[in-house]
Amino acid sequence: MVAPASAPATQAAPPASQPASAPARPALDRRQIGLLSPARCLAMLDQAGVPYRRENPRSGVVTPIRLTGPVGGVTYRGQGRKPEASPFSIMDCRLAVALIALSDIMREHEVVEVGYYSIHRSRNRGSRARSGGRTGHRGGLAIDVNRLVTRDGRNVSVYDDFKGRRRAAVCGADADPGATDEAQLLRAIVCDSDEQRLFHVLLTPNHDRAHRNHFHMEVRPDGARWFLLR
Repeated sequence: MVAPASAPATQAAPPASQPASAPARPALDRRQIGLLSPARCLAMLDQAGVPYRRENPRSGVVTPIRLTGPVGGVTYRGQGRKPEASPFSIMDCRLAVALIALSDIMREHEVVEVGYYSIHRSRNRGSRARSGGRTGHRGGLAIDVNRLVTRDGRNVSVYDDFKGRRRAAVCGADADPGATDEAQLLRAIVCDSDEQRLFHVLLTPNHDRAHRNHFHMEVRPDGARWFLLR
């Protein structure tokens, strides 16, 4: 609504030199992300200024979208020559909401790009905990992160740099803190994500051989109150 001509000057728009306000952040108990309705989920992406486009219906994905730019200053990049067109880059809106908070963690650690193998996969192998089952990758609710790029240009690989040990603790007093800066960075990302309860399932190379080269980060759609870190 346009202010009337008699409105006081203090109600005028700020000068062009004044920086624009940052997009409002979604206010939500992160454990409840998986329970968002499609309409509310999309509204939260819009509120946070996340660039995306809607996608045609996909098997198992409730609200399919594709990111079209960085989320909170962090680029999420898939595999292949044209990752922006890959079916593996399609995600459910609710995973994108979780990535808003993950981007906060990434920025704190000077990470500007996150590489991943896949998000949506119409079929999975292995047990539900290992493959995402019917609601993980199949639902576009899980991302397999395999590398990070830092602000100073370092490429950090889960396969080359995590240097984990099968069945060892990932976080906490009994965990190996990592012998290199890269190993410590990777552990910090996982442990901060776990502490903030961003994902119900967090699997690392310490879990099994199938995860030796990536982190599996999954949002559950059923309001689960449990969290798995391995």
